Amino acid sequence: MDFISRDQTIDALDGQIAQLWEEAGVTTTPDAESELRIQKVMQQIKPQRSWGRYVLPYAAAACLTMAIGFIYFFSGLHLSHKKDPSSRSYTLSTPYGQRKTISLSDGTVVTLSAGSRITYNAGYNLTNRTVSFQGEGFFEVAKNPAKPFIVQYAGLYTKVLGTSFNIRAFDKEEKIDVTVASGRVEVGEIKNISNEKKALAALQPGQQLVYTKTQGLVKVNTLSNLEQVIAWKKDILIFKGARFEEVAAQLERWYNVKISFEQENLKNCRFKGTFKSLSVTALLDLLKKSAGFTYSIQDNYITIKGRGCL
Repeated sequence: MDFISRDQTIDALDGQIAQLWEEAGVTTTPDAESELRIQKVMQQIKPQRSWGRYVLPYAAAACLTMAIGFIYFFSGLHLSHKKDPSSRSYTLSTPYGQRKTISLSDGTVVTLSAGSRITYNAGYNLTNRTVSFQGEGFFEVAKNPAKPFIVQYAGLYTKVLGTSFNIRAFDKEEKIDVTVASGRVEVGEIKNISNEKKALAALQPGQQLVYTKTQGLVKVNTLSNLEQVIAWKKDILIFKGARFEEVAAQLERWYNVKISFEQENLKNCRFKGTFKSLSVTALLDLLKKSAGFTYSIQDNYITIKGRGCL
């Protein structure tokens, strides 16, 4: 009851209830797949003008759905199979073109960048505080010395007791960045076969670990401007000599578009600059002035054209 009384549990409960609502017309027995879904939020319910005719049936249906949802969510009763309820996993993700801030049951707050996801099991904050992560996110971890907070991603882990830090770990990017804003953070490798953990570095505020996936190289830098790392939270894009191919991948996530190149050599153009709250066309118009390319747009598909960089 303490858990469901918190505002941050609304997303979790709504996800369960929404899924049950969709499946109610098909079967009355929850299946295994429904247990793993928690991402869809009930967004289609709209107020009706005629209260006497429309509201009562919707209210009754909503009450029934909530009753089923609460019973199913907390009882752990599975008619189709026997399974430890604490082993159920939940994934919260952010689609391209969006950002999301979520609160976990221990008070930890995670801001997810576009194209990112976090996964945790039902035993989170009961037996452990371990989550899996992919993408870019800023973590503000609630302090609990008895239960370290552990993020696992791309063969690495970050372990903290209570601190704030940024992780950038996209599947298609060669490098992984871990940047500490406050507190102390341990970063290490996870051995896939034995699941053993090997510490690589202990980071202090203002330090950043850069890990190269293919070579396993580790470099620790001290940053002069931490705000540049988390500028994405304020809708700011910063390029520091990035190749056009890398820029395009970031723009695809940021604006929910698909970018292709007519000429391969265009991918090697490099860009520097800081851009705040711009549309994708306004941003491309600025970039093309320094690189000499042109582009065309059809729906969400953008084609970069030109012979090469200036």
